[in-house]
This record gives sequence, structure tokens and C-alpha cells, in this order.
Amino acid sequence: MRILISTWSLQVGGGEVLAMNLAAELQRRGHEVYVFNQRAELIDHDLVARLLPPQVKVLSMADNPKSTFWAYKINALQGLLGRPATFYNQRQQAYLAECLLRYKIDVVSSHATVSDDICAPVVERLGLPLVITEHGEYTKFLQEGRRDFLPVLQVAKRILAVSDYCRHKLERAFPSLPPCRQCTMALLRKLMLPRQLVVRWLFRPKHLYSAWWRGGLRTKAGGTPYKRFSR
Repeated sequence: MRILISTWSLQVGGGEVLAMNLAAELQRRGHEVYVFNQRAELIDHDLVARLLPPQVKVLSMADNPKSTFWAYKINALQGLLGRPATFYNQRQQAYLAECLLRYKIDVVSSHATVSDDICAPVVERLGLPLVITEHGEYTKFLQEGRRDFLPVLQVAKRILAVSDYCRHKLERAFPSLPPCRQCTMALLRKLMLPRQLVVRWLFRPKHLYSAWWRGGLRTKAGGTPYKRFSR
């Protein structure tokens, strides 16, 4: 299956790391995976090199630097004229559509509200299935009294929530939403933490867990201390 994973940026962050680890795991399972970075300038190249295998192609507006330059200029001009600055997003949606067709994508997985907003009209026009992952942003919008994002969620074929709390909030606010499921904690652990760390954590005695979270202690056998979020 050809899968495109869309995210807001490729920097350090919960949703971003989960999206990159998801891409790596899907590629390992034999799928053809692409990552679309909505903010081309927000990229940690060292992190990408560490988390994404070379077989996963990263796409963004940086692929077309001249087009990106003029898109930003026209965006700024729209703002100066008092108009909505939408030209860059329009160009980005056009490039996203081009990528979906060029690489014959079967399904799109989106991991940020801004990404959802950009992807939804494109995949709807092309007739592709969209899976939206709710990382807590829509729940925050609900707490702020917002409901304007409903049309975006209605485009999705499936909605995944990172917690049961987020899932319940969405289902209560919008009973007619597409099927909404919670990501299991086992899956989240696997995708959020480096693989070597997960393996070591799972096979360590339980009495070492609390020591690990306090910053790391040497084991009785003289092992090296754990370092949080390190490999």
C-alpha cells in the first residue's frame, strides 16, 4: 500500500515524532511510505535522519524553492492589501495533490489540525481516504467553545484519538462523526519512544522503572544509567 503521512513539521514534538515513527514502522512492514511536511522550514534534519529510514521520501514545498519564494511574497502582498493571506496554502494544496497523483497514494494519514485543514479538501476532491489522528488539539478547541472544524473531521474515513478522553469529547460533541477509535497505549509507546529504549524498558525489572524516570540510576549489576529520550 502507498501511504502519505502529513504533519505540521518535522521537529521535536509529540505528534511529529509519532508521525515519523509511524512512517518508519509502516515502511518496515513493507508499505511504500511518504511524509509530507506542511512547514518546509520547520525541519530537524538530524532527527529526520535518525527516525526515518532512507526509503521514506520527505516531500514539502522546499522541493520547489522558486515557487515557495513567490508564494510567500504573494501571501505578504495579500496581507498588505487587507485580504486573507491564502496563496501559500493554495500552492501547497496544489503540490500535495500533485504528489498524491504522482506517487499513486492509496491513503493519507494526517497528524496536525493545520495539516488536516490542508489535506481535507484535496483528498475529498481526489476521492482518497483520509485518516485523522487527534493529538489533543481538537479537544482544546472544544474547551474554547469552537465547533468550526467539524467539516474537516467529516471528510475523514477514520479518526484516531491518542486518549480515550479525547475520543469521548469528540463523540459527545459530534455524534455523527466518522468512526473514532483510541490508539492503544502499547502502540503509542512503540511509536513515541526509540525502539531500543522500549525493548530495554520492557525487559527491565519493575523496581527499576521509578529510578529510570527520576533521571537514571546505576543497576546493582553495574549497568549504565538510563537517559530519558536517548537511544
